[in-house]
Amino acid sequence: MTHRKPEATTAPLFSFSLRKPLAFAAGESLLDIRLSLTSGQWLALQGSSGAGKTTLLRLLAGLDSPSVGHIRFGDEVWLNTETSQQVPTCQRQIGLVFQEHALFPHMNARRQIDFARRPDQPAPPTDELLALVGLEQLADRYPSELSGGQKQRLALARTLASSPRVLLLDEPLSALDPELRRAMQALLQRIREAGLVDCAILVTHDLAEAHQLADRIVRIQHGRIHADRPAGASFLRLPLPLTKEPSCHSSAACF
Repeated sequence: MTHRKPEATTAPLFSFSLRKPLAFAAGESLLDIRLSLTSGQWLALQGSSGAGKTTLLRLLAGLDSPSVGHIRFGDEVWLNTETSQQVPTCQRQIGLVFQEHALFPHMNARRQIDFARRPDQPAPPTDELLALVGLEQLADRYPSELSGGQKQRLALARTLASSPRVLLLDEPLSALDPELRRAMQALLQRIREAGLVDCAILVTHDLAEAHQLADRIVRIQHGRIHADRPAGASFLRLPLPLTKEPSCHSSAACF
């Protein structure tokens, strides 16, 4: 399979600083996040419901607008509110996979992938993507003929067909049973090892899954960073802090 292997570097590849008001059941807060990712880095994002995780992904993808902020990928500026720069969603090399599959009901699996391709960007052939997600025998089936796990794999293959540089995953495995979840985790690991994307942000409530799939874990509470640490087996049984801590607006550890 053709792929681009991210070069090892410590220089930021994807960086952003975003602010946006958040509404909670108990009141209002402010999303205020500043982070940067290096090439090849996969970051797991954790936090309670309503902490701002999905809002952050939507801002990065251009599906929502911040009150103040900027987004930069390499030398490209995708957003800068000070200069009124805003690259449309379709022009950002971002792939977003939600828990809901959002598949087109009138397209079979092969057509779903073909439709997502960007003519100006290289991507693995459709047959290779179908094989990668284990759907090569189901290429002619429609979403109504696929199981929940098969739909999720197809949604992921469709996203990869757009040749994203940044992959955003919003709890895509949470609705799957344990066996399917393990299979999807293995699939995401293969995607990471193949270098099909330059970096990724995965939202998950499962700490063990975060350690398995990411090399860095960030926890946010009420829209702000409260923990930022490397993932690793030595931390597997240590939960990220749940108590109130001094707010932290950068990617530096804050414990």
